[in-house]
Amino acid sequence: MNSHVSRTVIIFPLAFVMMALIAALVLTACVPLASTTAQPTPAIQPTVTEGATSTPEPAADLPTSERAVSSATPLPVLPLPVREEVTFTVAGQLGGTFNAVDLDGNIVYLGVGPRLVTVDIGDPSAPRYLWQSDVLPGVVYDVAVQAGLAYVAAGHDLHIYDISDPANPVRISSLSGFAGPEQIFFAEIDIIPFGDAVYTINFVSGNGNFQSLKAIEVSDPTQPTVVGTRDLSGIAGITVSGDVLYIANEGKLQLLDAANLDEIFSEIELSSAWSYSVTVLGDVAYVVENQLFEGPDSLLVLDVSDPGQPKEIITKKMDIEHTIRGVAATNETLFLMGQSWGGHSACPTSLYVFDITDPASPQDPAKFDPQSCLNRFALVGDTLVATSDRGLQIFDVSDPANIALAGEFAPPAGFSHVGAIALNQDVAYIISEDPTYPKTALLRVLDLTEPAAPRWTGEALDLSSQYDEGAAGLYVRGNRLFLPIQGALRAIDISRPLSPRLLTREEGGAGSYSVPVPAVVGNVLYAQVDGGLGIVDMSDPANPVPVKTISTEGSWVTGLSATDRFLVVFSSKDGSPQDPGIQLQGSRLQIFDVSDPLTPVEVGRLEPAVDLPEQVWDVTVAGDTVYAASVGAGEENEYNEYTLYALDISDPSHPVEIGRFELPGNATRMVAAGDTIYMRLSEGGIWALNVRDRSHPYLSGHFPLPISDFGIDGDLLYLAAGDAGLYIVQVEE
Repeated sequence: MNSHVSRTVIIFPLAFVMMALIAALVLTACVPLASTTAQPTPAIQPTVTEGATSTPEPAADLPTSERAVSSATPLPVLPLPVREEVTFTVAGQLGGTFNAVDLDGNIVYLGVGPRLVTVDIGDPSAPRYLWQSDVLPGVVYDVAVQAGLAYVAAGHDLHIYDISDPANPVRISSLSGFAGPEQIFFAEIDIIPFGDAVYTINFVSGNGNFQSLKAIEVSDPTQPTVVGTRDLSGIAGITVSGDVLYIANEGKLQLLDAANLDEIFSEIELSSAWSYSVTVLGDVAYVVENQLFEGPDSLLVLDVSDPGQPKEIITKKMDIEHTIRGVAATNETLFLMGQSWGGHSACPTSLYVFDITDPASPQDPAKFDPQSCLNRFALVGDTLVATSDRGLQIFDVSDPANIALAGEFAPPAGFSHVGAIALNQDVAYIISEDPTYPKTALLRVLDLTEPAAPRWTGEALDLSSQYDEGAAGLYVRGNRLFLPIQGALRAIDISRPLSPRLLTREEGGAGSYSVPVPAVVGNVLYAQVDGGLGIVDMSDPANPVPVKTISTEGSWVTGLSATDRFLVVFSSKDGSPQDPGIQLQGSRLQIFDVSDPLTPVEVGRLEPAVDLPEQVWDVTVAGDTVYAASVGAGEENEYNEYTLYALDISDPSHPVEIGRFELPGNATRMVAAGDTIYMRLSEGGIWALNVRDRSHPYLSGHFPLPISDFGIDGDLLYLAAGDAGLYIVQVEE
């Protein structure tokens, strides 16, 4: 790195950075989802009910008095045993956000999702891709280059690469233990290399604004060793210069011996601030106190020629109007990156440029709008490189008053963040953030002709106006792709799979459906509508025809799943003991014979299907068993009790509960594949549940990658992994 550039680090709590993602997960947890599995079942003669709106009577062999009811004595909730029988192997990975960057000469080192990438910018107008690493065990959060080595923070680990050949870096060592167990895949770890030492700092989630600083000896880079630790509170700014480590946090600036974290040379009182950043040029230190919304920010300039007695040169008040996410300097210019509240996706972003030719009289900053959402940046000489939603951007800063974009390097896969996925034969649909400013969300079409190597076809449908409202997953049902948004469903026509078309709310009632996601049998679609269960004839994809509505007796449909012969419907009626007119009840299970899909007939029910006050949030069918994932309130009325109910429907006229089991988290999506049910849990990761013996299911494998959605094609799982992009994982037993 350039000797005139001081690398500084500002750490932000994961709780803030992931605020948007948490909101998306909460929304997902509140949306009941459904899966469709086709299994043959012995025929039952249906009783057809006509009319635009109908409440079907039970079949002749199911008088009302004989409808199944739950046992007065609930079955015990049993733990699910864990047997590691299923292995998950990463077969491919595409995309990923550009989260980290450093610059060494003409070579840029990037963190793209879970990979380290090198790019030659000798010609800034035509950046040249050189190399990418294998998939690392976590999103790359930071990369720092020094003396022929690249230090890479990914997941819990610090990886060290020999970069003597930038076109073929070689990993020479790794060191783990940099994050808590709750930070499975994405941990905020920043790196400050200096001489024979590397300093790392990471936010430890679950402990307020607690951070951990580690000093690592790397005199032998093949054997990195932690030689010191220090706990920090607040949001700290850290840099190192000479033999001095500078730490600004909790209203003070400390100058420490870089070789001994316990020896403090001096300490200076700072104003209380939301965050701090610090950089050092020669004998001058620049400390920025970021007040966020609480008042003007401050730039403190210090003479640090004597670390034991730093002296204030000047304090300059200013109003950045942003969260300060980075600071770097040359001999004459100080750069601050200001970002609106949030993480890598926050916009707008601005660069504030200070003339510091005379450190005692810094000028008011000039403001530069890069017209993109910058995340991290690095500065060497007259070149500033930054990661953004557009990929890598290269700026010429030789004239700080006229910063110019010199070149860009777009995401190699054509997309970065992946928030949802659905499969349809040889096609995959994903929702990704478009690398433009202002940000948009696109539905992209991937060609799965080579299953382990999906390829973007170039087709994309702008869903920005929809996705901004908070979408949760993608679901293929016949020739429709459904996008759940805040309790409603938007429909996308995929009758031409490579050319999806967003349907208007007037086209065949496409926008009138509510969650849960509809079920489909043949050319007939079943969906929650006002008044009950709606039946829609989809024989002509361009002109879907609402046929009738079956009353659900005042209950709201919460889950739908279909086989080739039966439709499984869960519904629920909210009530209150204070309202005698509405009975407080749990979920009801109804089974409809759909031998004639346009005239479904109820043949059996179980009521209540789950215990009060639990509600079914997802359902799938495997063979003769319905599996329903429910959520119940535990202590302090928090929804933290997760139960899987197994309901036998081998005799559809008399569904019977055969077991209930404790889940390790909220199963927000379940998909049955043979004797295995794959479950996406809100707690992170995907689980395999073996249901070969339906009375004694067990967890047969776990892949701890936080995902928001997934799809299955044979022995391949396609995982929408957010900042980590799209994963293709092979499953083997």
